[in-house]
Amino acid sequence: MDSVFLVGAAVPCDGVRWSAARSVVAGDFCNGYKPDDAVLGLLVRANELSVGSLAGLEAVRVAGVKNFDYSAMCAGRAGHGQLREKAEYVVAAMREAAWSATGDM
Repeated sequence: MDSVFLVGAAVPCDGVRWSAARSVVAGDFCNGYKPDDAVLGLLVRANELSVGSLAGLEAVRVAGVKNFDYSAMCAGRAGHGQLREKAEYVVAAMREAAWSATGDM
Protein backbone atom coordinates (compact mmCIF):
# COMPACT_ATOMS: atom_id res chain seq x y z
CA MET A 1 0.00 0.00 0.00
CA ASP A 2 1.35 3.42 -0.86
CA SER A 3 0.02 5.84 1.78
CA VAL A 4 -2.66 5.91 4.48
CA PHE A 5 -4.42 8.99 5.85
CA LEU A 6 -6.84 8.35 8.73
CA VAL A 7 -8.94 11.28 9.95
CA GLY A 8 -10.97 11.03 13.15
CA ALA A 9 -10.50 7.28 13.32
CA ALA A 10 -12.57 5.50 15.97
CA VAL A 11 -9.85 2.93 16.53
CA PRO A 12 -7.69 2.28 19.62
CA CYS A 13 -4.15 3.65 19.87
CA ASP A 14 -2.87 0.10 20.41
CA GLY A 15 0.84 0.27 19.57
CA VAL A 16 1.10 -3.39 18.51
CA ARG A 17 -1.72 -3.09 15.98
CA TRP A 18 -0.54 0.26 14.66
CA SER A 19 3.00 -1.10 14.21
CA ALA A 20 1.61 -4.07 12.29
CA ALA A 21 -0.47 -1.79 10.08
CA ARG A 22 2.51 0.53 9.54
CA SER A 23 4.61 -2.40 8.35
CA VAL A 24 2.46 -2.87 5.22
CA VAL A 25 2.44 0.79 4.17
CA ALA A 26 5.31 1.85 1.93
CA GLY A 27 4.63 5.59 2.03
CA ASP A 28 3.21 7.93 4.64
CA PHE A 29 0.99 6.67 7.45
CA CYS A 30 -0.81 9.65 8.96
CA ASN A 31 -3.26 9.94 11.85
CA GLY A 32 -5.44 13.06 11.82
CA TYR A 33 -6.94 13.75 15.24
CA LYS A 34 -8.92 16.39 17.09
CA PRO A 35 -8.70 16.16 20.90
CA ASP A 36 -12.02 17.94 21.42
CA ASP A 37 -14.05 15.97 18.85
CA ALA A 38 -17.35 15.93 20.71
CA VAL A 39 -19.08 13.62 18.23
CA LEU A 40 -16.40 10.93 18.45
CA GLY A 41 -16.28 11.24 22.23
CA LEU A 42 -20.07 10.92 22.43
CA LEU A 43 -20.03 7.90 20.12
CA VAL A 44 -17.56 6.14 22.39
CA ARG A 45 -19.53 6.95 25.54
CA ALA A 46 -22.92 6.06 23.96
CA ASN A 47 -21.66 2.65 22.92
CA GLU A 48 -19.90 2.11 26.23
CA LEU A 49 -16.70 1.32 24.40
CA SER A 50 -13.77 0.80 26.72
CA VAL A 51 -11.02 0.90 24.14
CA GLY A 52 -8.75 3.25 26.03
CA SER A 53 -7.38 6.08 23.93
CA LEU A 54 -8.64 6.62 20.38
CA ALA A 55 -6.57 7.65 17.39
CA GLY A 56 -9.22 10.20 16.37
CA LEU A 57 -8.83 11.99 19.68
CA GLU A 58 -5.06 11.92 20.19
CA ALA A 59 -1.68 11.23 18.66
CA VAL A 60 -0.57 7.64 18.10
CA ARG A 61 2.90 7.10 19.55
CA VAL A 62 4.29 4.57 17.09
CA ALA A 63 7.45 4.96 15.02
CA GLY A 64 6.64 5.85 11.44
CA VAL A 65 3.14 7.18 12.14
CA LYS A 66 2.83 10.92 11.52
CA ASN A 67 0.26 12.70 13.68
CA PHE A 68 -1.68 15.76 12.60
CA ASP A 69 -3.84 17.78 15.02
CA TYR A 70 -6.46 19.40 12.79
CA SER A 71 -8.29 21.26 15.58
CA ALA A 72 -7.57 24.70 14.17
CA MET A 73 -8.89 23.69 10.75
CA CYS A 74 -12.26 22.45 12.02
CA ALA A 75 -13.30 24.83 14.75
CA GLY A 76 -16.98 24.73 15.64
CA ARG A 77 -19.60 22.26 14.53
CA ALA A 78 -20.05 21.26 10.91
CA GLY A 79 -23.29 20.08 9.36
CA HIS A 80 -23.34 16.89 7.32
CA GLY A 81 -22.95 18.89 4.11
CA GLN A 82 -19.67 20.38 5.33
CA LEU A 83 -18.08 17.21 6.70
CA ARG A 84 -16.85 15.86 3.36
CA GLU A 85 -15.41 19.23 2.35
CA LYS A 86 -13.60 19.56 5.68
CA ALA A 87 -12.28 15.98 5.50
CA GLU A 88 -10.89 16.59 2.00
CA TYR A 89 -9.27 19.81 3.24
CA VAL A 90 -7.72 18.08 6.25
CA VAL A 91 -6.36 15.19 4.16
CA ALA A 92 -4.89 17.64 1.63
CA ALA A 93 -3.14 19.51 4.47
CA MET A 94 -1.93 16.23 5.96
CA ARG A 95 -0.54 15.12 2.59
CA GLU A 96 1.29 18.43 2.15
CA ALA A 97 2.69 18.29 5.68
CA ALA A 98 3.76 14.65 5.25
CA TRP A 99 5.84 15.53 2.24
CA SER A 100 7.73 18.20 4.13
CA ALA A 101 8.00 16.80 7.66
CA THR A 102 8.68 13.72 9.70
CA GLY A 103 7.08 12.85 13.03
CA ASP A 104 4.26 15.02 14.30
CA MET A 105 2.82 17.65 12.01
